[in-house]
Amino acid sequence: MHRHRPFDIHGVTREIAATAIGLSPRRFHELVKAKILPAPLQHGKYDLPSVVRAWTEYVAADKEGDATIAAAKRRFWNARADIEELEVDEKAGGLIPYGYAETVVMEAIATLRAECDGNAGRLAADLAAQTDAAAVRRRLLDEYRAACARAAVKVSELREPTRAAPGASGGNDDADPDENDGAVDED
Repeated sequence: MHRHRPFDIHGVTREIAATAIGLSPRRFHELVKAKILPAPLQHGKYDLPSVVRAWTEYVAADKEGDATIAAAKRRFWNARADIEELEVDEKAGGLIPYGYAETVVMEAIATLRAECDGNAGRLAADLAAQTDAAAVRRRLLDEYRAACARAAVKVSELREPTRAAPGASGGNDDADPDENDGAVDED
């Protein structure tokens, strides 16, 4: 009886591994050198499951467009077009610089905080005399809504073309930096 030796899939030759994934031995070697396919476990012996896994990942990435030079060029030119479009929008006044927007929002928060902090002392005596809980609630809501409205006026400066962002024409870049900006000091 003729006995066959079992096939060891963890130690196949380059020719067998290349044939298994449909490549010539030369192309297989090129992909191993490019580190796309795994290096041999020992001289001339490859782990077939690892080779097949690496090959399928490579083919899948190529189909998604990640592994081709053409796709990389396309991503580069698309990104460059996006940057140029943003620059045009910024020059046309369609974009607000982040630092300016952050400053305006922080000023609005400071305004709201100062208004709310001031309500406690200003309303304490009046509200202490109230016996109707609904009247107290109504008064507090009115004061809160008024404070929010004043803070919203500050945020609306982001839309106003008359008050330009720093560095743009019409801005108040010469303002005194020590001038009181309405922020409340911590006690």
